[in-house]
Amino acid sequence: MEKINQIKMKENRGLLTLLGVLILLIGCGGKNGNDLLLNTPPTASAVAIKMGKIAAEGDYIFSDKENDTEGNSLFQWYRAGDENGANVVKITNATQKIYTYTTEDKDKYLSFEVIPVQKDGKKGTAVKSQFIGKVTLADKEKASNIKLKFLDEYVYPANQIFRGTKIGGLSGIDYKDGTYYIVTDDFKKPRYYKVKINIENQKIRNVSFIEVVVFDKEQEYYAVNFLDLESIVFQNGNLIIASEGSIYGDKKPNIFIATTQGDFVSEYTIPNYFVKQARHNGIFESLTKSVTNQGVWCANELPLKSDGIEPEYPTTHSPLRFTYYDTNTKQATKEFVYELSPLPLPKKTGNDMNGVSDILEYQEDEFLVIERAFQGKNIVKIFKATIKENTTNLLGVNDLKTIDYVPMQKELVFDSETIEKELKNNKIDNIEGITFGENLPNGNKTIILISDDNFQKFGLQSNQFLLFELIES
Repeated sequence: MEKINQIKMKENRGLLTLLGVLILLIGCGGKNGNDLLLNTPPTASAVAIKMGKIAAEGDYIFSDKENDTEGNSLFQWYRAGDENGANVVKITNATQKIYTYTTEDKDKYLSFEVIPVQKDGKKGTAVKSQFIGKVTLADKEKASNIKLKFLDEYVYPANQIFRGTKIGGLSGIDYKDGTYYIVTDDFKKPRYYKVKINIENQKIRNVSFIEVVVFDKEQEYYAVNFLDLESIVFQNGNLIIASEGSIYGDKKPNIFIATTQGDFVSEYTIPNYFVKQARHNGIFESLTKSVTNQGVWCANELPLKSDGIEPEYPTTHSPLRFTYYDTNTKQATKEFVYELSPLPLPKKTGNDMNGVSDILEYQEDEFLVIERAFQGKNIVKIFKATIKENTTNLLGVNDLKTIDYVPMQKELVFDSETIEKELKNNKIDNIEGITFGENLPNGNKTIILISDDNFQKFGLQSNQFLLFELIES
């Protein structure tokens, strides 16, 4: 019995010792004690919205009793019909501190929600701001100082053979001194054509293919790269060409220079995130030379995986990167975000998509941007996109999901639905190229769009040439 009592006394002393340590930790108020027992969740207060002309910014005060630092707090935007929150909906993918307005927000009210998160991941309670509005889209809907006036359509016959090559897959176009340079996205036989487009009385009278240059895949650079050629510009006597590569095939996208005879000259150094985070068939679809002739701009067709999602309906967060490459150094020197529009219609199949298929700088830091969507039919919109003084330069930023930025401003200048009845078959096709053409007698510039018929692999498609007049005011 005495031995049992001794054991119980030792157990009691152990419990008392442990209890004493816990009391000491609590009583001392030290950091370790708080972490162990009193680590309260963080809080958010003074949650509010700063309304801008093209975007709104959420604001709040992060607090934590133990002075833990803030981690990756969570955000969500809501839209409602009035300041009391009538018919409130959660805005899909609106999960950043800065929210860029869409057409769905016109005359609506917005609320910003924050869930405070401390550095170790501990979450607090969600707090919403009041609903603020009305949202006005005056800056986005105002009349642009440019207009695209449709003049004519020309359809080149399908499946025509020119010097042993099938004419089709027309993916990029540029113009210089009466000649159009058109690249074809046929990786089996990568090539470009020299073409004459005869324009008379604001009509395309004929399109003549006069020369084809095939890139020799035995040349070292071409042999090790996958040439899915999507865009072409003529600059300083040479050609600059953008290739999507093959992400599934572990072949990187690239931008390279070639002679007009097709011989490799050099390549541009592209930021590494275009290699690591690209979506297959969603990378370098567009290219334009700068109006200063000191560089070229390139935009990706779909968001990088680290930046955003492929477009959804009715809202989306799908940022693209407009990257400027210096002609002399072949290095990227600046980069801005263009917000891709949502799908025009509710998504019905996995093939529904929207992306940027080509760009054209027409004034310094001002672009025409083709958004080409497919939802049972092609839907083409052209936006004017502008880099402003406050547009954020994001060159070198690997992940756009976790930072705040000001994107390029965009305005709609053309919608294919407005001309469908004037087109053969009453439809626009798979537009993938844009360029200036020869000037009209009145001095205005012409704009020419071309379509990629995919070599008829997905059904009947057209080699479509569309002529516009660029009217500036």
